[in-house]
Amino acid sequence: GAAVRAMDRGDPDQARADFDRAIRARPNFAEAYFNRALARETLGEWDGALADLDQAVRLGLTSTRVYFVRSSVRKRLGDAAGAAADFSEGLRRTPNDPDSFVARGVARLREGADPALALADFEQASRLDPWNRAALENIAHVQSEKLGKTEAAIETLDRLIERHPESAAARAGRGVLLAR
Repeated sequence: GAAVRAMDRGDPDQARADFDRAIRARPNFAEAYFNRALARETLGEWDGALADLDQAVRLGLTSTRVYFVRSSVRKRLGDAAGAAADFSEGLRRTPNDPDSFVARGVARLREGADPALALADFEQASRLDPWNRAALENIAHVQSEKLGKTEAAIETLDRLIERHPESAAARAGRGVLLAR
């Protein structure tokens, strides 16, 4: 709703306020805590973000993405053991939504895993949500930068531009690949 649009347009203060209202109206809505944590993370409110992520997990949030976000927040708070535990938990769980597949794929790239594993996660996210910009961007990245498949990456960026013609980054990336 409005809170997510506020985040998309770069207004995390407004998003946090909108999620505050949503939580007051529905205090057991795990997704609202998760999204407020994302706003708080953007604002550098690490303790509040961690509290919201913990509450989202307690309320049964099933998105594995929560573990990767909480790992990042814990790392910022100096909790290396907690960050490592959440990161491992995120890798251990099977994602159940497109954003979680993207998050696990990014995590796999960060840990130096076989790029094919990350690519499989990004492709699954794209199958679940063909409009998922992050999935397509990451597919193109792995194809071009990790696997040396420039033509496949150009085709992926063509699909991304078809679905998101406003994406200057996709157009620039395709231009670079075409120039190669």
